Amino acid sequence: AQWVRSQPQAWCANDANHFRWTRRFSVAELSGLVNKYHKVGTVTAIEPGARGRSGRLRSCRVTGTGGSVNIEKELGIRLAFGGLPSAVFTVEKTGAAFVFHGAGRGHGVGMCQHGARAMAAAGQSHEQILRHYFTGVNLSRINY
Repeated sequence: AQWVRSQPQAWCANDANHFRWTRRFSVAELSGLVNKYHKVGTVTAIEPGARGRSGRLRSCRVTGTGGSVNIEKELGIRLAFGGLPSAVFTVEKTGAAFVFHGAGRGHGVGMCQHGARAMAAAGQSHEQILRHYFTGVNLSRINY
């Protein structure tokens, strides 16, 4: 939770919509979103489960007036909550709303497009950018 709400230095920190984000849903809004995929009734609780190395949720339990469901996998979790930018988030219920605080965008594998663009704008070469995102690689020219 502390890391999600922090502002660490990163090449993609200027991406205001996805570097660190907050989404707020009323209970009714969130219930409508979740029930498109999982019939749980009015959502009453969300319990984050296990996380992977990157901090992305691997599972999440949603409880509602009509039952509970354990949602598996990063994309399934994001979709169930209205297409969140990533599965790196914390969630809290505040009165009649659920507030998601999150970090990043996408599945967390590979190169950050916003970060790569910022590195290029700062004069970094394609080699520097690739080595930053893919540590330990050897770059070479392929002749056909």
